[in-house]
Order: sequence, then structure tokens, then C-alpha cells
Amino acid sequence: MKPEKDTTKDSPYDQNIDSDTENTDTPDNDQLPPEAEVILEINDYVVYPLHGIGVITEIFSNENDEKLYKIKLKESDMSISLPVKSVSGAGVRKIITKEDIANVIANFSIRPAGTEDNWRFRFQENIKKLKSGNIENSITLIKQLFLRNKRKALSTIERKQFENAFEMLIKEVAIASETNEKQVTSLLSSKLDELYEKEVAATTAATPKKTNPPTDPTPSKPSK
Repeated sequence: MKPEKDTTKDSPYDQNIDSDTENTDTPDNDQLPPEAEVILEINDYVVYPLHGIGVITEIFSNENDEKLYKIKLKESDMSISLPVKSVSGAGVRKIITKEDIANVIANFSIRPAGTEDNWRFRFQENIKKLKSGNIENSITLIKQLFLRNKRKALSTIERKQFENAFEMLIKEVAIASETNEKQVTSLLSSKLDELYEKEVAATTAATPKKTNPPTDPTPSKPSK
């Protein structure tokens, strides 16, 4: 008997997964830019945008002689079968290496570009970042939403976008660094706090200081 899908772990932006534990997922390639072919092997850890961190458990061919990867998601224990030809279009990639971690941490010190005030446009841009699978896009989204939340509380859906992106990054860095998620959470959270301090300092420095009008150096005549 197949276990039920844990819907609390699913992405709120993707409804393509059936209630079974296995799903053949074909992404909408028209909405995603073409990328270089991604070659995966069994036991490779991968990032699957809007789904989570997974591991390649099988490489097989279906009845149409189409080659597929079976990806077992760590959080939900659900498996997804993804055609090899669709991997790049889906934004699936190998997780970062230990050597990449320093660059990830350094990226948190870079102030991101400002975000759109129009929440609909901002939401669509965030979805594109999440679907891309690009780790730099994810970090940019995390930083932008973190700083925006400091100015004004995020909407429910933007808060969910932030939490999903941040949680996935934490898991990826933890696996790559072979450390626990609690330590990674503490490290990246401290980097976000430092970023906010830098943002406040930059904003303060850019704000014109109020100056008092010059006083008349001529002494006033005493009244009679």
C-alpha cells in the first residue's frame, strides 16, 4: 500500500503531483529558459524547484523507451519520475559542493536590488526566480523579501515564498557541508541580520540631514 502524500510539504505554487507517491513530471518548458544538459547519476542529491531536495534513486526507461530519473524527495518521502530531456527545463540541478559554500555565504553580504511595489508583478518575478533553480536567484529572493519584511510585514503568500526558499537553501547547504540544519540556519540568519544593518546604514547615509537656517551674525539693537 502506498503512503499518502504529505500535502504540508508540497509547494503551494505547483499542483502537478498526484496523490500517489510516484509521479511523472513534465515541466512547462515554454516558461523556462533553455539550459545546458544536466547529467545526473544514482545517489546524486538534487534541487528540484518548488518541490524540494531529492536524491536520484533510479535511472530507467519506460514503455516508450524514454529515459527517466526517479527522484526521491527527502521531506515527503515521495518519488517523482522526470524525463531526462526535461531536467534542464525543470530547473533541476545538483546541489552545491563544499567549495561553493563560501560563495553562498559571501552573497548574503551583497545588498540586493530593490523590489517592485506592485505586488502582482513582484509575485510573478519571485515565481520565476524559484522555478529557475538558480541558487543566486534564490538567494536574491531571500534577501529581498527579508529586507521588505523589515519595512512592512509580508503578505501570507510572500512569507511562504521566503520560508520555502530559505528552508531549501538551508537543507542544501547542510547536505553540502555535512553539518546539521540548525547550525546552517543560525549562520545564514546572522548573515541576514548583518545585511539588514548594512541596509539601514546605507539608507541613513543617503538621507539628507536637516540643517537649521543660518543665523544673522549682526547683533540686534537693544530696544529703547
